[in-house]
Amino acid sequence: MKTTNSFELTRLAGLTHTEAIHIIETAEKKHLEAGGTPFARGTIKAPRSGKPTPVYLLTDDEVRYIATVSHSKFWARLCLLQPRWCPVGIDREELRRRARTARQKSDERRKYHRLARRKALDDRLAAKREAQRERELRAKAIIDEARRERQRLREAEEARREAERNSPEAIRRREEARRRRIEALQRVNNERRRELHQARLQLDAARERDELEAAGLYTFPMAQERLHLPPGECLSGFLERRRVITYSKGRSQLLPPYDGHGYTTTATVRIGRERDTPASVTVWTKQGLQFLRRVIAKAQADPHDGQWWHTPPVY
Repeated sequence: MKTTNSFELTRLAGLTHTEAIHIIETAEKKHLEAGGTPFARGTIKAPRSGKPTPVYLLTDDEVRYIATVSHSKFWARLCLLQPRWCPVGIDREELRRRARTARQKSDERRKYHRLARRKALDDRLAAKREAQRERELRAKAIIDEARRERQRLREAEEARREAERNSPEAIRRREEARRRRIEALQRVNNERRRELHQARLQLDAARERDELEAAGLYTFPMAQERLHLPPGECLSGFLERRRVITYSKGRSQLLPPYDGHGYTTTATVRIGRERDTPASVTVWTKQGLQFLRRVIAKAQADPHDGQWWHTPPVY
């Protein structure tokens, strides 16, 4: 008996093999419930993959039975293509009516499924939006709670610092630090004043020394420096031992026969730690420096003098 496999039927009807298998299995259930036998099955090689594929091997009577119990437009299309598969007692107009009915039902099912899918999609989107809104609300609540906790901790920390800042110990430490800063600043200012004062005194002394040198007058320290005496020797002590000078009323004077030759004169200089006390002192003139050089040379030439002077440089 000639059979047609289900794969060929799907090619003729323009549907997938899975859809055809579903329709055939539904018709087979009805056939078994009516007391019939199962449809024959077989295996063919798939045209594309080449793998063995299970198929139904249907006779013309079985195809007509499927067309009788099925209102699928695809089987109606098969019956219109092959009149031998058309069920007995069903004309072509009935097949067309069945095809229209099946198409209408298919359209209604597609519309229903489309609306159902749209509703399901809308429900899923609404659920996602609601879940997203709930997540955002939870996240916002968590963030707000964390912000409030940080604010509370910040306020507690500020209150603690304020309490520490206003505590008697902190006030005492600040006052002590302020007192130390003021004392340090005063020390720096006093040291700076002292340095400026010393610099001013040195400047005044240098100016007074320059004025005396410009006038050709030399005090005892200036004369000792000009005569290049050793650091350990004192000019006034040497002259006093040589009975060249003597002290009277706090001022040195030449003794005879050295007085009256213009070797010395008096000048007013400022003395004291602050150099604020004017005093009249004995100073040496240029002739006096020449006289002192002769006295020193005579002392160096005398082997019994007991004074050891270095040889002054020759100008």
